Amino acid sequence: TLDLSVTTGSGNDDVSLALVVDADVDNLTVDLGAGDDRLILDANTDTGNSIAGGAGTDTLQLDIAMTATAAAYASGFETLEFNGGADITQDMDNADGMNTVNIFDMGAGTRDLNIDNAADGIVINANGAALASTAAATIADMTTLSVDLKTDTASDDMTLNLNAAAGGVTIGDFTPNASFETVTVNSSGTAGNEILDVSTAKVNMIFTGATALTVTTTG
Repeated sequence: TLDLSVTTGSGNDDVSLALVVDADVDNLTVDLGAGDDRLILDANTDTGNSIAGGAGTDTLQLDIAMTATAAAYASGFETLEFNGGADITQDMDNADGMNTVNIFDMGAGTRDLNIDNAADGIVINANGAALASTAAATIADMTTLSVDLKTDTASDDMTLNLNAAAGGVTIGDFTPNASFETVTVNSSGTAGNEILDVSTAKVNMIFTGATALTVTTTG
């Protein structure tokens, strides 16, 4: 196998290496340079990789959880994005300081995304075009979205944005950790969004946004 090197300059670059797997290359080196860039890596986990987001607000898309191995070779990314082909449990301790998570797609309504060891202020964007209006009303695009807080302080908050451009995002069960003092859910997009169940009872849960949001049951 051979090494593969990808370098981009300034500007907002969208680079897909989704079809490059460990068996195809020995070491993968990526430098995205300046700009708000996005790298689609999917499941390449070779320990010899070196991947730099560079200056700007950069996004790393995976279809598996980011591991300590990937965290060791990836740097300079602010947003972790999932194109989930299966259930995902992400330990945010392995996410290289990222505190924003995008959900591009979860592939099927029966899949779960569990965020562990989240930091105060985490932002989750259910914004993928593949989530929007992919199922009839009351049928979830993903079964469970759970967010576990790493360190409980006196004032912890998180934000869930249901913000696919077309709207129509449906989450079956939203379970924010009970230790979050404030949970904000923002609804946007063309069609209305839904949360079928909020399992964790919250004293301070804020629902906002310009698009209709239906919450069927709460904890």
